[in-house]
Amino acid sequence: ERRDAAGLEVGDEEPADAVRLVADDEALDLAAQPAARWVTPLDDILYRCNHDSMNLHAEALLKTIGRAVTGEQGSWTNGIAVLRMLLAETLDPSAVAGTIIRDGSGLSRNNRIAAGTRAAWLVETRRDPDIARMYRETLPTADGKLSRRFRFAGLDNQVHAKTGTIN
Repeated sequence: ERRDAAGLEVGDEEPADAVRLVADDEALDLAAQPAARWVTPLDDILYRCNHDSMNLHAEALLKTIGRAVTGEQGSWTNGIAVLRMLLAETLDPSAVAGTIIRDGSGLSRNNRIAAGTRAAWLVETRRDPDIARMYRETLPTADGKLSRRFRFAGLDNQVHAKTGTIN
């Protein structure tokens, strides 16, 4: 597998046809493989979600998770089902009982998660060093993006934090 400068996968063969517009009455062969596809590493996606608060990326990630596990077209429905299953398996089925997930944006008036469940999830993520590192490195820091919020704190150590507002 090779990639060009933009991160696109590059095949060994040139496409048979040049790029063109599809006619209105033309049937598409949806089973055909694309000549190129964009592949974004998970830590880049998490950075956009956690550091930049790009909720669209979080929504797409939830749908991608649903697609990867179910094999069906990604949707909020199957992404949420997979997330609830993972929460029950990782923590406890009771953690799911008090959790309401309506979309992938995280900070939403429609999503509900108990503080204890969120804390238990964070503790659990620390058990896997790769996940813990990836998550920590994608969060804003007190000496970076969050410097204005922590300017009077006089911190002696590194703080990684996720903040957010609902407008």
